[in-house]
Amino acid sequence: MPFNLNLGFKKKKEQEQMPVSEEKKSANENRQRAEDIRLALRAVDSKISLMLAQDKTGRILPEDMKKYHKGLENMIKKLDEQKTSALDTSEIDRTVKRFVDQLEEAIQKGNKDTANRLMAGLAYGISRGREEIHSDDPEYIEKVLDSRKEVLYRYQQIVKYSKQMDEIERSINRQNTQIEDSKNDYKVYYDELKKQQKSMPGLQESLDKLKVGQKVDGEVIEFNNKKQKVTDLYRHIQNMIKTKATNEMQLTACQQAIRNERLLLARMETMLDEDVFKEIQKSQEQFQQFIYNQIDQIEKMQDMNNQFGKILDQALSSRKMIDMLIRTEEDYDRMIQEEKERDAADARGMERILEEEQLQEEEEELHAQEEQLNV
Repeated sequence: MPFNLNLGFKKKKEQEQMPVSEEKKSANENRQRAEDIRLALRAVDSKISLMLAQDKTGRILPEDMKKYHKGLENMIKKLDEQKTSALDTSEIDRTVKRFVDQLEEAIQKGNKDTANRLMAGLAYGISRGREEIHSDDPEYIEKVLDSRKEVLYRYQQIVKYSKQMDEIERSINRQNTQIEDSKNDYKVYYDELKKQQKSMPGLQESLDKLKVGQKVDGEVIEFNNKKQKVTDLYRHIQNMIKTKATNEMQLTACQQAIRNERLLLARMETMLDEDVFKEIQKSQEQFQQFIYNQIDQIEKMQDMNNQFGKILDQALSSRKMIDMLIRTEEDYDRMIQEEKERDAADARGMERILEEEQLQEEEEELHAQEEQLNV
């Protein structure tokens, strides 16, 4: 029988073509999505760095752009430090990727508030949305993932309302300019009309006495046209003020919608904290029950002969037993540490929210002052 030189190669090729496990496949997909997000973050960060270097940050102040730069660097570092897991975060990662694209757009347009809200959504999606879930309970894992998706959806809604506010504010700014220009024109035409009425009082009398078929003098026609111009300008200004008021009502509605979404976020975070606490309690109870079970076994074995006692000592001092105890303790300590880190992150998030609300109150006060000036 001839010797087949290709046998080893064929076997190796078949092994390479064997399907990988679902868990490994999910881990590889997770790793690739993380890399896509990382590349997108670096692209935006590079543009921010270039804008800072060229001193062309537009309507966003350089100090705010530096905060974005630092924040994006931290997110990239977080992605680098994350362990690759088989957790299905595909939907979360798609949302995160959209946030990156929208952040670049907001920065280019100079929409600081929207950029800030997108940074908050990105921070959550990367640090919390993609983190491992330390549980073997499929129902609990699914529940946590659903909660994270819901939180990101709330951030999406906040961004949606924020972008609407950007458009409305731009419209209001244009209207303010148009109203001021029209008021200036109105004042010019009105002053001219009053001056002509004072210098030529007979023009108004001629208008009042006009009859059908009567020939109208050219000066009377010109005087009438000026009155019509003043009247049209007045109506135009009033219409613009009404339209502006409608926009301001829509702006207030968006602001309230964002507040409502933030309240929902706070409530959801509290609910998730309770779930995590329950999971920690469950882990503690399982560990405690394991110890009790071991104690029961020890008490039963103490009545047996010395040889069996030696076997027990060997079992309790085995590497497998020690590794299991250490692993359980490490899991518990890890969950406690993650809770501390998350509390610290939530505190920083709340500070950002308070800062945004203070800025919003200042903006509303400024709008109120502007309205008083326009009355």
